Amino acid sequence: MPEEEAISLRVSSLLSRLQTLIDICKTKDGILMEKSDSDVPPSITKGLAIIDPELFRAQHEDWTEMVHEQRKLEEESNLSFTELSQVLQRAEIDAGVTAAPRQQLDMLRDRLDVLEKDRVRRFEILQEILQGLCLREMNMDIDLTAPDHDVVLELPEMSALGVFGLQLKISREPVPLG
Repeated sequence: MPEEEAISLRVSSLLSRLQTLIDICKTKDGILMEKSDSDVPPSITKGLAIIDPELFRAQHEDWTEMVHEQRKLEEESNLSFTELSQVLQRAEIDAGVTAAPRQQLDMLRDRLDVLEKDRVRRFEILQEILQGLCLREMNMDIDLTAPDHDVVLELPEMSALGVFGLQLKISREPVPLG
């Protein structure tokens, strides 16, 4: 717990310094300052005016507690926090699906079918590009198998330089076009 005490002391120090800034911005020689007399930008003065030290401390303590809970949860399970959040997201989706009306589920099924058709078409395009490239550049004929359904398929960025054009340009080799 010494680490938590050190953090608490740093937060207290920060709040103390912010309070000093607030006091400096509010008064000059005991007299309320005019906006034009201050070297401090008005946005900072406005920001300092709305700081609530007790609320800030409470929010910091809540945040720290959530971080500790996340770490504890991650240590207790064999999953990383990212994987745990994905499991939670899937559970929320499952709960939403079970509560959804039939019409929305039909619309969802239609959208998933369209996405699957798009995914299959992307794979076919990638396959054609790769087969053509391998045949042309390496005189090899290859066959591809479709990846799992959860793998995202993205078409490569293409330009007039082609697939190897950028690498050839970087190595100062002649780039055949055409």
